[in-house]
Amino acid sequence: MYKITKRPLISPVSVSKVEQHLRISDESERDHLESLIQAATDYVEQYCNIKIMTTHIAIELNTKANQPIQLLFGDLKSIESVYVDDVLLDNSEYRVSYIKNSIVFNNSYSNTVINFVVGTDDVNEVPPAIKQAILLIIGTFYEHREQQTELNLKEIPFGVENLLAKFRYM
Repeated sequence: MYKITKRPLISPVSVSKVEQHLRISDESERDHLESLIQAATDYVEQYCNIKIMTTHIAIELNTKANQPIQLLFGDLKSIESVYVDDVLLDNSEYRVSYIKNSIVFNNSYSNTVINFVVGTDDVNEVPPAIKQAILLIIGTFYEHREQQTELNLKEIPFGVENLLAKFRYM
C-alpha cells in the first residue's frame, strides 16, 4: 500500500499557458483553470502510472522483502528513509537502482516502510508531449463542462493517448 506524503508545489503547466492555449484574455476563470490543471494532471499521472512533478511517497510492505522491489510512479529521484518495524534502517542495509527504479535489501525484512521521491522539480524537464496532453485534456474539460453532450465527438489524430504512450509504466 502506498500513500503520498508530500504533494508537488508546482504544476507541469501554468495558468498563463492554459489561458494562452484556450485563448482566454481575462482573469475571471483562473480558479476554474487551476482546478482543470489539477484534474488533467491527475488524469495523465493515473493513465501513465507516474508522478510528473516532485512527489514524496511512502510504501508499506508487510511481506518478506528478499528480492528487488520495484518503486512505481516514474523516475526514482531518491530514497529518503527506510523503516523496519518502526526502526530506521541504515542505508548500508540496502542497494538502490535508479535505472531500474528499485531497492534490494541485504536481508529479508517484513513490516517495512520505504519513503521515496519521484518526479521533477523543474517544469522545463517535463516532456513537451506530456504538457501538450495536459493542455488537450484541459481544452476538452473547458469546452465540455457537462458530462453529456448532443454532439457526436471524435478523438483527434495524435491525441492524448498517442502523446502519452511512451511515458506509460505498466
